[in-house]
Amino acid sequence: MKKKRYIIIILCFAILTLIESGILIEIMWHGWGGFGGVTLVYNEAGQNGTSVLLFFIPLSVLIALFLRIALCLKERSGAKKLLTDCIYAFLGVGIGLLWNLLLGYYDILNPCFLLGRRITAFLIDHFDWMDLPIP
Repeated sequence: MKKKRYIIIILCFAILTLIESGILIEIMWHGWGGFGGVTLVYNEAGQNGTSVLLFFIPLSVLIALFLRIALCLKERSGAKKLLTDCIYAFLGVGIGLLWNLLLGYYDILNPCFLLGRRITAFLIDHFDWMDLPIP
């Protein structure tokens, strides 16, 4: 049962890392006009929206960590369990970053990265978070 728990922790954190890296890459490259095109800039709503997108996953992970710490303090017997969970979570983040560095732009091999990019592109385009730069 413990092995399944640790595999689930590693997979969850690897998937969250891949989605977050897809969000970050799409936010950085979405307004780029390419070679000769007009580069767009984020308006005020875009800056607020991209901030929410960038910080949603890390904040939710921190909230989950604090809830886990509170549960361990309530049980009084979970410090070792919490430490191993944190180690496996960091291992999952490392696997996600390594996966992204090795297979970042191969969409078939990296569907979570692609999901983060597509969701971010949809939100940016749908809510008009970018405008033409003011000359």
